[in-house]
Amino acid sequence: MNQECKARFRCLRRLHAAAVVGISLFVLPSFVPAAENLAPNPDFREGTDGPAGWRLSGGEGRWLDRQILEITGTGSGSNQWQSEPLRFRPGGLYRFEIRARRTAGSGGCIIAGPGSANRDYPGLVSEWKDFGHVFCMPDGMDSDILRVGQWESKGTLQFDSVRLVHVIPVHKQVGKQIGR
Repeated sequence: MNQECKARFRCLRRLHAAAVVGISLFVLPSFVPAAENLAPNPDFREGTDGPAGWRLSGGEGRWLDRQILEITGTGSGSNQWQSEPLRFRPGGLYRFEIRARRTAGSGGCIIAGPGSANRDYPGLVSEWKDFGHVFCMPDGMDSDILRVGQWESKGTLQFDSVRLVHVIPVHKQVGKQIGR
């Protein structure tokens, strides 16, 4: 079995173990607080000359109204806003979310999430839309950046309200169990 298969198997084992723990959450009271947002400056409101905890990787971009990260693509290549390096639990499960929209242009896609587990989201429209995904941090990796940006887009994209939380999966049985 190669290393990648072994890593995926370990991640699936963790998902199974987390499911057992997650099912026990049903017995907790409904007043359990929401998970802490681990993203730095998640609404992009802090900072003096730029958004605290974030920097532009290159290309054209700006911090708009002290609350929105904007980036412009030329139709080829990519550029992005990157967070400062964050600490992660190796093998930990996380959910990344971002609000985004296109203000001008077409094509390409947004790139969003940690460097080791980012997602591409095509078809961005002019209305604000929420995007998100769950990922398993690779084993042995305890630090990474978050990024929001564009790939092969021509025009301007905007990002708001980034969210990163540690998650515990909860599985629900559907239908009858066979063999019992």
